[in-house]
Amino acid sequence: MTEKIVPKFLILVFLCFFVATPSLAGIQYVDVKVQGSGANLKAAIYDALKMALSQVNGTVMSARESASLDSITVSTDDDSNFKSTEKFRQDVSAATKGVVKAFSIIRSLKNEDGDIQVMVAATIAKFELSVQTKRLRIVVGPFRIEGGRKRSSKAQTFEKLFRRGVENYLTQSRRFAILDRSFLREQDKEQSLLRGGDFSTEELARLGNRIGTDYLVTGVVEKAYSYSKKTTMRTTGLVIKTPQVGGKVTYRILDVASTQVKFADTSKIHRESGSLDSAADSLSKSVGQKIVNAIFPVYVLSVDGNFLTLGQGGKTVGKGGVYSLVRLGKRMIDPYTKEGLGRKETTVGSVKITDTQAKMSTAVILKLTISRSSLSNGDFIVRPRRTRPVSSSSSESMKKLEKEFDNEFEKEEKDDKEKW
Repeated sequence: MTEKIVPKFLILVFLCFFVATPSLAGIQYVDVKVQGSGANLKAAIYDALKMALSQVNGTVMSARESASLDSITVSTDDDSNFKSTEKFRQDVSAATKGVVKAFSIIRSLKNEDGDIQVMVAATIAKFELSVQTKRLRIVVGPFRIEGGRKRSSKAQTFEKLFRRGVENYLTQSRRFAILDRSFLREQDKEQSLLRGGDFSTEELARLGNRIGTDYLVTGVVEKAYSYSKKTTMRTTGLVIKTPQVGGKVTYRILDVASTQVKFADTSKIHRESGSLDSAADSLSKSVGQKIVNAIFPVYVLSVDGNFLTLGQGGKTVGKGGVYSLVRLGKRMIDPYTKEGLGRKETTVGSVKITDTQAKMSTAVILKLTISRSSLSNGDFIVRPRRTRPVSSSSSESMKKLEKEFDNEFEKEEKDDKEKW
């Protein structure tokens, strides 16, 4: 391979270094060095620039810009003519809408077959993702509706409200990057506008920046009911109607990469007042709280007399709520798998939330079984107070209610068939 010397006036034209200006929000400029080859200098430069676009912004964005480069027309393919003008540099910048901010030829070589190979230094605009995307990424997916209940509009409504409630709760915790998968069609339509419309560089650079999720929250809606229980008074014959609303959901957190189940649980709710909507909302908050506390327990950040500053706020920490104060001990290891089981936890008191901010909250100590000075040493967290276990009589009542619900559901199915 022999080296071909590029004329000095060409080098001067291609030394398109720019005066640094503050980057627009979300945009950063990346300097890369890439190689390209082609039948002539023009083709070699285009090949190198396409490689630079793909390297910085991925194939989604670079496909359109590569086509834009190919659309540039010149009066002649003679290297000594068409590259000697400022117009060519402007054409490249205009065709890519400024995504190719600047470029210069470092060297140019001609091989024995006559093809040209170039080394190009290019500055490419790249959309910078927000710092929130560095958090643990989660998608709350659709929940399946068990059995014949798929035809139940109540079950479908319950699933939709429950899923949105969990998504809202996890977002409010500010611990996760919540990715939306419900409106992909609308998002695709908007990105199509960016590809084909008259948008500025900072908008175009947003393409090709979708991110994948780490975990998927999904499960099964096993029950969802709303009906009136009729009770006839023996003495007066008066019929009293009592609302019966509730639902039962089995959910799990899946590691998308390995399909491993990281966390699983079942939650249910029953009320004799209110609506199915309010029941779904309450159950979603309970499930969201369990998920957050399983992955990110609320840490005690500081102690000031009788008050604690907690590392979580927003709507996920309710003012007036009572929490258990827990001291974290040594880390426990499974003797069989050698995997970490977490840290030993000892409940040492209780606290009450007195104030909440966006990212933090304040709690007052209600009860403490250790010395106050001990709070300055060691790690402490707070967990929601556990509800009392269901008694045998309550369990029998729930079984009776579930049987009544099944009878009510069968009646609804029969009515639907008759209407059909």
